[in-house]
Amino acid sequence: MNDIDISMAAMVAVGVILLLWKSKRRFGRLNQYGIEKFSTFRQKIGAHIFDGALRLSGFVLLGTAAMMFFVEHGQSFPTLSVLVGAFFVFLIVGSRGGTQK
Repeated sequence: MNDIDISMAAMVAVGVILLLWKSKRRFGRLNQYGIEKFSTFRQKIGAHIFDGALRLSGFVLLGTAAMMFFVEHGQSFPTLSVLVGAFFVFLIVGSRGGTQK
């Protein structure tokens, strides 16, 4: 394992943690009926902006790690590169978490 592999693993770990933290924050705001509760409109806007920043940061880290993997190991492990790419797409699409309205 070289330095690039370690940095890719760190990016994946931090990206997944950020996406999970975003989901946990949203879950913590839900009441027993599944509706988000805020005391003020300013708190609602701030929470959504922060959650968006967490989501964007997580996606950027996962995408960067995927590109680094393709550049570093794409020639030597083409099948593994496709599987890693599919895994990152699965993580990104699965973490979107649509709202129910």
